[in-house]
Amino acid sequence: MNKKIFYLLTFISLGGFLVSAYLGYISYFQKGVCSLNGCNFVLNTQYANFLGIPNAFWGSGYFFLILVLNLILLKGIKKNIFYTTFILSFLAFIFSVYLIYIQMAILKSICYYCLIVDFSAILIFLILFYNLIKTNKTTKAE
Repeated sequence: MNKKIFYLLTFISLGGFLVSAYLGYISYFQKGVCSLNGCNFVLNTQYANFLGIPNAFWGSGYFFLILVLNLILLKGIKKNIFYTTFILSFLAFIFSVYLIYIQMAILKSICYYCLIVDFSAILIFLILFYNLIKTNKTTKAE
């Protein structure tokens, strides 16, 4: 993985982690006191939790894990670590698309902080997917 991709993934993961941690703090400790319209409603629905844990905590864990795996990848591509990161990002991509659908189609209310987290996860997957395709093309050319 080249350093540009590393820095981009680090920046997006760190941003996603911080926003997720903020949402986790709001949803757990302040019980939905959010400064943006729509957030309180979205954070207090049945869709705001997965397996009884707020989605924000899942997001924080995901972005932290991506940060750690990204640091390991910087030391040199290790196929198992890259594929683990890719699979995690794919699962987060699917879950993020689902959550965006829930906000838009079912709840008809938008939490902009949630969208930042969702689009961060989607962007991480797209970057890793691009890197996978680029790596495979380079390997086949040799």
